[in-house]
Amino acid sequence: MWVRLVICLGVFCKVTNSDIFPSLLTTNASIAIVIDRNYVVEEYEPIKSKIEDYLVYAKREILKHGGVNTHLFAWSAINLKRDLTFLLSITSCTETWKLFESADTESLLHIAISEQDCPRLPQHSAITIPIIDRGQDTPQLLLDLRTVGIYKWKQVVIIYDNTITNDLLTRVIKSMTKQVNRIDASGVSLVQLAKKVSTTRDVIIANLRTELSKIDPRIMGNNFLVIVSYELAATIMKCAKELNMVNTQTQWLYVISDTNSSTKSMNRFKTFLNEGDNIAFIYNTTDVKNVCLGGTICHTEESITGLMKALDSAIMEEFQMASQISEEEWEAIRPTKNERRKYLLRKNSEYLSDYGTCDNCT
Repeated sequence: MWVRLVICLGVFCKVTNSDIFPSLLTTNASIAIVIDRNYVVEEYEPIKSKIEDYLVYAKREILKHGGVNTHLFAWSAINLKRDLTFLLSITSCTETWKLFESADTESLLHIAISEQDCPRLPQHSAITIPIIDRGQDTPQLLLDLRTVGIYKWKQVVIIYDNTITNDLLTRVIKSMTKQVNRIDASGVSLVQLAKKVSTTRDVIIANLRTELSKIDPRIMGNNFLVIVSYELAATIMKCAKELNMVNTQTQWLYVISDTNSSTKSMNRFKTFLNEGDNIAFIYNTTDVKNVCLGGTICHTEESITGLMKALDSAIMEEFQMASQISEEEWEAIRPTKNERRKYLLRKNSEYLSDYGTCDNCT
């Protein structure tokens, strides 16, 4: 049950800031939708038209109880009013974070649709949806892992082969080195594994041992990010073992760059793992045979659906609680704005996790 704190001193009562936020039983919820024209450029009118049409449908078919007022903006420099409930934004990473800071001050639930390689907003108060081209998500994954503290590397050796493009490699390096939320950047060393079509396996292994032998942990660190093909990964694991580069002091993260749903089992790598080894894998399970829907419009409509369902659930829950007590008691215990944000965030996240299909290509 939601509980709100009211502090009374003598005849003076001080109510928390969120107490002035109206109940969903007496006032419609309000959603601000920012479609940044400077970000979407020529796609502005089509996106705006699609959103307006979908809002009509969502209000009629999804939101069964209560109502919602919508406000559309063509720029990101807006004043987020205290009576707003949601903020849905489509803008650049920089503007997304500026909007979040304002939304967080007002305890608004912020769903941000933004560009790739954008650090995610805090998960306890917002949802971030980066729009990423299919097959180009490795830098975002690495950035996400770093942002939430899965790895805390001051230095990292990136070992890569020709299965990764120069553009993708540049983005990977940026994801490791950019300053994010007071998280220190990592120092990066690069080791490129050249492979010619005519090269024999023995030559590949010999070249690999030579390259790995050049790595001095005292200078380059004990953390390794390996972005290579499925076949080469096993060879690297074997050579690293033979060179005593795998132990309790080192960390290895393998990104298998050429996998999909038809790739053979990853169990082959278990033979190279011993107790105490710090080794993890990221690999792709994309179903290349099926059509995968995604993009800005898909995620926007899916987010609106989740918001409407969460709002409908909140209205019903507040109605059930209020109907069992007096009006004075309800005013004393009804949810604060921050409590409502947490509830709506949880419900919306559950919907996207259970029913989300946009860019879900597995």
